[in-house]
Amino acid sequence: MAAGRAITPEDLHARRDLYEKCAFLSSEAALLAVLVDRIGTWDRIVVRPGELLGDLRKRVAAWDTAEPVNPNLIGLWLRRLGFSPIGRNSRGRTYEIRWDQLWETDPRQLNGAGLNPCRLNGRQLLRLLVQEPRSFLAPQIWCPRCQGVTGILWGDWMERVRDVFCCSACDGPATLLEEGWRKVASERISRAIRENPDLLPRVKMEWDELHDGATFPRLPDPFGWFDRTWKRAGKPSGRPSSLLVRYELAHTVGQLESAGLSSEQIQQIFLERNKETRFQIYDNFPNWVPRFLGKGFRDSIGEISAVSRPEQLWRRVQWARRQWNNPMARLEEHRVSAPSAEPQSGQKSTSPHPPGPAHSSKFRFLHEIGVSGKYRQL
Repeated sequence: MAAGRAITPEDLHARRDLYEKCAFLSSEAALLAVLVDRIGTWDRIVVRPGELLGDLRKRVAAWDTAEPVNPNLIGLWLRRLGFSPIGRNSRGRTYEIRWDQLWETDPRQLNGAGLNPCRLNGRQLLRLLVQEPRSFLAPQIWCPRCQGVTGILWGDWMERVRDVFCCSACDGPATLLEEGWRKVASERISRAIRENPDLLPRVKMEWDELHDGATFPRLPDPFGWFDRTWKRAGKPSGRPSSLLVRYELAHTVGQLESAGLSSEQIQQIFLERNKETRFQIYDNFPNWVPRFLGKGFRDSIGEISAVSRPEQLWRRVQWARRQWNNPMARLEEHRVSAPSAEPQSGQKSTSPHPPGPAHSSKFRFLHEIGVSGKYRQL
């Protein structure tokens, strides 16, 4: 885009690949990709939720919604994105979509942040508790307008508790989340563990892998029962795949993308099962690739398991990036079987990049933007 000229619908159309690569982040990001694809170079279009069903089902991950995608859900997501109904006909409500509204919406920010813990089920609450016990138990700032937790009291919070806070997301008034929600959360978690005997062993296995077998901290009431239950948990059934293996693959792919390799070149490496042949493929890349990646990188690509087909590779990569970018994804069962878009041949991926390798062992739920001195903003 030339410096100094006005932005036009053609500029939005030129960025459609970015929206497609971010569609896996959340249901709203997937809907945004559908709308950008539909509007093309037009200034505005009018849509009905029902007519978006087919395109959206191809992009929304299976774990992203508690119920199948339907017109009512799509209408809700449209309103979350800031689009209001302009009328109704025999086939339902209609929404006006303007190109400038789409341009101003960054798909990388539609990652499901600002969760409402009161609406989480027992399975999700268990993972949230295990992943972030200190944040889970600390006093939380609740915004009634955003309908979510937007901050956490940190440090010497006992000396700083007050009745009214300012929401870091909308600048509206916010208050402390009622203490009673933890008792409700404890009951939901206990019920989920009883109903699914394999749930806690799987969560514990993930904890042990990501924390090198460290001892899980003892929790205060109303979670006093959890310590005994945690220690009794055995090994999960089946052969769950390793989280760190998935993360390492995504980190490696991200480094190759940063070096300027296309999706087709990256696929050549991980489709090859023979380690020596894989090294030969890497050695045939331009000289600036190994210079950019460093001497030790060559050995690391030989340690990663091969994939059987390209779509499997990109499905695993997008799964890991979704874990890094979408808090809700980290509270669900770790599956990689959902449909995902595969980069076109010769194309560079524009998916959001993960945190650096030094942070790959951090399995975060709450991502920190800043510390106000009185409470941590999310």
